[in-house]
Amino acid sequence: MAGAGYRTWSATEVVTAANVQTYLMDQVCLVFADVTARNAITASEGMICYLKSIDQVQTYNGSAWVSVTSVLTGDVLTEDSTNLRVGVNESSPGAALHVEVKAGTTDQLVRLYARTGAEHDADLSFALDNGTGETYTIGIDDSDSDAFKISDGAALGTNDRMVIASSGAMTVAGGITTNITGNASGSSGSCTGLAATATALATGRTIGGTSFNGTANIVPGTITVADTTDTSCSVALFESATGDLAPKSDGGLTYNAGTGTLTATALAGPLTGNVTGNASGSSGSCTGNAATATNSTTVTVADTTDTSCSVAVFESATGSLGAKTDGGLTYNAGTGTLTATALAGPLTGNVTGNASGSSGSCTGNSATATVGTTVTVADTTDTSCSVGLFESATGNLGAKSDGGLTYNAGTGTLTATAFAGPLTGNVTGNASGTALTVTQAAQSAITSTGTLTGVTVSGTATIGVAVGQAVDLDRKTDNYTLVLADAGKVIEMNKGTAVNLTIPPNSSVAFPVGTQIVIVQLGAGQVTVVEGSGVTTRSDGDKAKIKTQYSSCVLIKHETNEWYILGNLAA
Repeated sequence: MAGAGYRTWSATEVVTAANVQTYLMDQVCLVFADVTARNAITASEGMICYLKSIDQVQTYNGSAWVSVTSVLTGDVLTEDSTNLRVGVNESSPGAALHVEVKAGTTDQLVRLYARTGAEHDADLSFALDNGTGETYTIGIDDSDSDAFKISDGAALGTNDRMVIASSGAMTVAGGITTNITGNASGSSGSCTGLAATATALATGRTIGGTSFNGTANIVPGTITVADTTDTSCSVALFESATGDLAPKSDGGLTYNAGTGTLTATALAGPLTGNVTGNASGSSGSCTGNAATATNSTTVTVADTTDTSCSVAVFESATGSLGAKTDGGLTYNAGTGTLTATALAGPLTGNVTGNASGSSGSCTGNSATATVGTTVTVADTTDTSCSVGLFESATGNLGAKSDGGLTYNAGTGTLTATAFAGPLTGNVTGNASGTALTVTQAAQSAITSTGTLTGVTVSGTATIGVAVGQAVDLDRKTDNYTLVLADAGKVIEMNKGTAVNLTIPPNSSVAFPVGTQIVIVQLGAGQVTVVEGSGVTTRSDGDKAKIKTQYSSCVLIKHETNEWYILGNLAA
């Protein structure tokens, strides 16, 4: 077996097969010229060989040949024979020499140490050689008071490039030719040039017309400026008439270099030149046309094709008057149409709208037109219609409408802010007036339909809906906040993208406790129930989204600002 150790053989002793296997096969180190020769044999786990090509001892671990460290073991010193790398405390060296130090250690990473004694009293150094004849030696020169040196060549002191003496003084061959940042201390006796004694610039310069060499502050006497064509310029201002002052500007004083126009919110003092806008104050010093200007007798105008024009009007037929306009009188230059709320006097041409007055000069159908007794209408499915209104029950009247009375042709719903008189059919929202005065105390439950007379409702009452009774459907196509009229309704949210339905706080909409509202996701966009300010919702797992299209949930008001969400929900 392997590890039998050394055996002394006796003369004529028979060598058994086991002896050969144990002492020869298991304990003999094989010698090969190179890897090719090694790989030519059939290896067995535990075999040892020596490769002459790399002077290395290897062992076979059952799957591959690996290098053997005969002195140190584990991760203290390892060798990568494939890449010819050595690792210290690193099992997989990434460089020719890979040294790794445990985190937080204060030990030196590498230390080159010369033992004491005369035989070791010499330079301590190492060389950097790129293999092409370029060599630098770094180390401690024993022959030069143990100075630290970087020398050109294979030995210290032959051609020193940098020397740090034991005192800390540093010498760099050729001087330092690059810029130095930071503070420098110590004697400047060896400085050359102006650096040692400089108090001024070696060569003075001119700044804004003022010569400057660093010995005094700059007080500009003149400033060099260049012409500009900028259409928006700020004007330089100074806080006093004289002195060393910094220029400032103000948004109220601007100059357009493209037009030569100076603009200010107000001007004071004599003024020469043309003035646009309003001028106030004494005109005694005006010169030129301003002093003798007369009213214009002619105005130059240009043709226009603008589709929306205001017509010039004047306060009287004659006089020096300013032109004004009125929104009731407009002109479309594209179509040649003059529009006014009313016209008086003879009129020639086609007329749209209502005409009043004498028709003696009318031609065409307008002269013989009679009041229509019928109007041709067409059916519509518009979801938002205005209802035609007339100012009296009979007469020749123009149709009007009011935003408080609308009709949804898609659902057949007529909406008004209030109804008066007998009403047949279902009513959504609040009803006011004298027709109903139901109170919870007088009638706790209504068991049959009919006319309610003298019933008073006060406080909170719950009105149940009989099985099979129709429930109002209200379809919404965008984000929506519940209103009081939604109580007991089915709200259909119909949008292709995500949409929110908000429960308002009781301070905004005072739903009675026990109010129930059904929410249906009719569209593909997922519906999220959103809590208004101060509102709290309760649901399984705090879910607030309807799970899928055609799913639904029920909102039930539990307390003043607390609602239940029940149904097919998703997180």
